[in-house]
Parts: sequence; C-alpha cells; structure tokens
Amino acid sequence: MKLSPAELASCAQLAALVLQRWGGSACRLGMRQGIDEQDRVFYIDFLGCEPALSELQELLKKLKPGKCRFFVDVAHGCRIICEYLLGDTGYTYQVILPITAEPGEAEPKIVRVYNISAVHLPEGRGTRIYFRIFNSEEEVRLFEQRLKELEQADHRFIGQKLDLFSFQEELIGSGLPLFHPYGTRIRNKLIELIRKINRALGFDEVFTPHLWKVDVVKVSGHYDKYKENMFIFSVGDEEYTLKPMNCPGHILIFKSRERSYEELPVRYAEFATVYRNEIPGALRGLLRVRALTQDDHHVFARIDQVEQEVLKLVYAIMKLYQFFGFQEVRINLSTRPDNFIGSVDLWEQAETALKTILEKIKTMFGVEYYVKEKEGAFYGPKIDFDVKDSLGRWWQLGTIQLDFFQPANFGAYYTAKAGKKELPVIIHCAMLGSIERFMAVLLETTRGRLPAWLAPVQAAVIPVASRHAGYARAVATAIEEAGYYALADLEERTVNYKVRKYEDLKVPYILVVGDKEMQQQTVSVRKKGEKKTEEMPLESFIDLLRQEDKKIVQLVAEIKEFVQQLNNQCNQ
Repeated sequence: MKLSPAELASCAQLAALVLQRWGGSACRLGMRQGIDEQDRVFYIDFLGCEPALSELQELLKKLKPGKCRFFVDVAHGCRIICEYLLGDTGYTYQVILPITAEPGEAEPKIVRVYNISAVHLPEGRGTRIYFRIFNSEEEVRLFEQRLKELEQADHRFIGQKLDLFSFQEELIGSGLPLFHPYGTRIRNKLIELIRKINRALGFDEVFTPHLWKVDVVKVSGHYDKYKENMFIFSVGDEEYTLKPMNCPGHILIFKSRERSYEELPVRYAEFATVYRNEIPGALRGLLRVRALTQDDHHVFARIDQVEQEVLKLVYAIMKLYQFFGFQEVRINLSTRPDNFIGSVDLWEQAETALKTILEKIKTMFGVEYYVKEKEGAFYGPKIDFDVKDSLGRWWQLGTIQLDFFQPANFGAYYTAKAGKKELPVIIHCAMLGSIERFMAVLLETTRGRLPAWLAPVQAAVIPVASRHAGYARAVATAIEEAGYYALADLEERTVNYKVRKYEDLKVPYILVVGDKEMQQQTVSVRKKGEKKTEEMPLESFIDLLRQEDKKIVQLVAEIKEFVQQLNNQCNQ
C-alpha cells in the first residue's frame, strides 16, 4: 500500500486525535475498496481504546489544520514515525504507523470517519476505525450525497421495507438472517431456477447433514487452516463442527462405492447452508453472513473431461447473469501460486484448458477475462465472476475452482481403462455464489423491483368500492389457482392510496376492479413503473404471467441445447 505524503499526514492526524482523546495505541494501517473502484476506504486498528463514533466525527470537523513530519524508524524497518501538531493544543503528538514512506513534511487533507467496529487482532481484541480522505469540502458533500442514494438502494433497507428478512442479533446472534414468508418465496424461486438448470447440466441432487465430526475437516485440511472460522463444539468425548463447506460430504458420497472411468463425470449438486465464524466487523446484511446457503456443485472428472465440463458451467453462469439483467460481467482467472501442489505439467494443462474456455466465452458473449497471476488456491486454478450493478459497483458472485488436492486426501479414486486406480479432478462451482449474497445484489440493483416471476406477490387486486370486494377476492383466487401469488386488498381506503401503497411495495401488477370489470369479467392492469392501465380479460392477465415463466423455460432450453451440442461433439 502506497500513500501520498498528504494521505499519510491525514492518517497520522486521525491516529493522534484518537490517542490524545481515548489513549491506547495504533497497531495497523490498511485500505480496502469502498462503494466502487475509485473509492478508497482506509482503516486504522487500535488497541486499548474504544472511541465513540459521533464524538470522533465532531472532533474531526472542529480540528484546525496542522502539519506532520515523517521520520523513518531505522531500528524497526517497516515503520514511519509521524510527528503531528494537534490543532492549536501546542502539543506535538508522535504516532508510529506500520508502513514504509519517505521522510518529509505535509499537511493533512480532510478526514471523515464513517464506521467503527470491533476486530480480532493477533495482539488481542481491538477497534477498527474506517475513514476516507478528501481534498475539499465539496468532495465531502458530493460523496455524502452519493451515500444517501446508496442508503435508498441498500438491501437491508429494502428488505425491511418489503418485509423480506430481519436480523434479531440480541437473541439469534450476528450474521444469522431470518427470512420472512416473502423473502423465503424469493429464496425458493431462486433455488427452483438453479434446480432446473442443474437438470439441464446433468447434475444429481444430494443432501448432507448440517454438522459432522471434526475428523472430516482434519482429513480435508480445513481444520488446520480455517479452524478459527468454524463453529466447533463437544459432544461427549467427540468434537463436532457445523459444516463450513459441502465438498467433504460430496467426496465421501463419490467414494462410497467403486467408480469406473466410464461413469465419469459424476455431478453432484446441493442447496446447503454452511456456517462460518466471520468476525463481527466483516458482517454486512446478506452480503456477508455466518449462515450462507450455497448452490453448490461438484463434478468428479478425468483431466481430459475438465475443459468440456467447465465450459458447460461457464456458459450456464453467463446465460444466468444475462437472464437477471446484469449488463456487465467481469471474469477473473487466477493461476498457479508459489505454494501450489501437484505437477507443473498438470497445472499448465488445466490453465491452458481454462484459457481456451474463456476465449470461447469471449467470442460468444463479448466478455473479456483477466488473468490474476499466482492468485489461485494452492490446490488448483479458479475462475471468478463479478457483476456490475446499477450504481457502478462490482460484486463477486459465481466461482469455478479446480481441485487436484482433495481426492488424494480422501483416497477417492476411480478405476482407469487400464485397470489402474487414478484420482479424479474435482470441479467446485457455485453459480449464484450464495443465495443470500445474490439476493442482496439483486435487491440493490433493482431497488426491490424484481421481475414478476421472482417477486413474492405477482398481483395486488384493488376493488373500487365495497360492492366489488367479492369479485376482487375471486380474481385473486383465480390467480392463485393458476400457480401465482396474489392478494385482494379489501381495506376501507381510497383506490389512489392503495395504488401508491403497492407501488411502494414494488408489486409488479396492480389490478383495479369496479362495476365495468365485474360485469365484463375483466381487470384493469397497471404494470410496475407505468401510469397507464390496460383493461383485459382475467385469463389474458394470467397468460401474461405465464409469459414470464416461458422466459425461464427458454433459458433452460438454451443451456440444455448447448450441453447436447457439446456432448455430440465429444461423441463424434
């Protein structure tokens, strides 16, 4: 991380202010991406102090400009000593920041703190202060105006407003969402969609328990590397864990009987909730939770089958993202790291296959891919999929990971043509990433205006007067019997009030029924986002909803056709 002298002075100014007011020590300086790629969020970790956010914000606004001098800490190498004259106190405060920089002098810029959270540090429990650095008050004003826009698009705000989910941290705990009936409908529809795609891709669905003995994660190697991220507890003399991933269970299903090369590829899918002990400061609504439901896929394949199997998955993911209206997708290929396992030849063969696939996808979809050198996992290269939302922010969703490591750990072999035991390659894949994260990104991108097939309620039926209540109920019942969700609002309110209410609740279709509609057995349809209404027979409206379903049928058919074409090429 490289900072300009003014940025370094700004960090020193904040640290000096915190230490002067609350004591303690600053032990770590870092930076991460904020709301978009241009937004840099800095953070400083402190030990032994717990600043109050509102008070710190006010102190920063009142702070008078000062100057900061930097000295290289020769004795300890990678540190800089900042001497900062704190406002008009006449006191020069010395702050040691763990970063390399050139000696010099600079004036700090404008600092604004937006969040303070607890953090687990190697030195113990600490406090992390997140802040941004601005060149002018006008920059601050424009940024905070954008923040207000983002608040309106925040999935947590939308989820509460539309009654989709909640977090009850006092009794349930942090990062553990409760999905309400409407939110559960959305989850189930997403799962139903992926289930249809899975059938087109040739996956068999499996089920594994939510907890297992730690022995299985010791065999997989996760116990040593990720123990602090697991929920581990004792049952008698044995240790168990809530499962942090699904792959060990799928490997054991594969291993449960002898496998022949003729059976491969073997494809398993599971919609399973896994549990990860994320630190409180990292949790953020549905985007980062402790209980996440993955649309998890595992393919057990021979090395010569990897290219075809991965191509099917990448194609399906790209079609899926197009279906949801994501206009920009970024594909990242992470290659062999320094600590890789397996042979160089195997890695190069796999990476060449993945690059060939992504070149084909580039031709099909016009999407570039980016190579991240040495950023693959130690057990295999991977492909990540990022989507850009309507606010210009990038989100990682789907992933495809090759794995040369786990089959050997579990002794999961197949019998090759020559009769010799060989290890398959495992292809890990999640198309949505997690149901929770995908829902969050979709809600923020659409501002809650979901497509009609995915919305928790397709239609709200509003009677003009009380004498039309019976017909309104009949209309809602007919829609429900056709397989959709509808409600009849019989509350004693004006039609305009109810129309505004359901527009605000993002219901795709608002149906108004009065004397004319009741007499002619029609409905006046108002589509979301439109002012005009269209009168049509009730059956025509139900056909309109069926057209939405046909889009799903078309998506699955296109994926199935692509799979069949690949299979035919392979069999020629």
